[in-house]
Amino acid sequence: MRDVSVLSKAIDIELWSDTGCTVVGDALICSSIDRIGRMLNDIDQFCEVAILHAVSDLIVSKVNPQCASVCIEYGPEFDTVEKMAALSKSLSDGFKKLGIELQNLHSVRSDYTHLTVSVFGAREHSQIPTPNSGSVLISRRLGAAKMAVLREIDNDDSAPFASEIVSKRFLGGMETEFFATDITGFGLAGAAINLAYRVGARVQISLCDLNIVHEDVLGIPVGCFEADGIPTDAFTATCRRSKAVALCAEFAGPALFFVASTNVDDFVDEFRELHGWDPIHIGEFRQEEPYAGVSISWRD
Repeated sequence: MRDVSVLSKAIDIELWSDTGCTVVGDALICSSIDRIGRMLNDIDQFCEVAILHAVSDLIVSKVNPQCASVCIEYGPEFDTVEKMAALSKSLSDGFKKLGIELQNLHSVRSDYTHLTVSVFGAREHSQIPTPNSGSVLISRRLGAAKMAVLREIDNDDSAPFASEIVSKRFLGGMETEFFATDITGFGLAGAAINLAYRVGARVQISLCDLNIVHEDVLGIPVGCFEADGIPTDAFTATCRRSKAVALCAEFAGPALFFVASTNVDDFVDEFRELHGWDPIHIGEFRQEEPYAGVSISWRD
């Protein structure tokens, strides 16, 4: 087993999140913003993945997304009014499908197609008890959304669309208490250190081949998923696999959970009933004041 200490003394570093919250009366009002570049040829699938990516920060915090605002940056491929209208309609339909009201839609011309999505929601303001120790789990294998995009680009009709994988992150109806975030641009290390800081815990994560789709797929930079294909030099690999996995950015990645030891069995049962499969156990956490940190190792 090779150990790599990824981050330590998290309490001394600045942490940035896509979600902002404020307390108004008995409610916690939250908002999230993300800018997503086009990575799929299929417009409907691209819009759905972008929406799900944007709302994930609220979803994992058990906040009900209620309304959204979007800025569309139309790239050169949207050269007619009809094509632009098709994209805006797909966005509107995508939000409607999820029960989220699209309140504002702004658009500009650009060299590349992007969607900037801001989502707003609220929940009852209540403090989740901070657990002393527990398990670290992820909702599905790392790199799964990237694999779905690769298959879509290769016209593999037998593969599930990215949105069918990503949409399983919705956690509505789960009653078990947990801390959670989504694994995106900050990678597994960034997501884990964020939760470690919130809980005040030291985290030990142990990964193996079963936790990732494939090392080469995971290592593809998010920016390489463009509608016109993937550069041949985008595939990277490293012998220091735990560090590579920890620092690799994802788009619409899996959810990361910290669940108290006393709640793990109930959490797994609820998750299985909701999604049809078990979350993946990848480590443990334990409170160790005054410092929080993350250590990630690889099991051969």
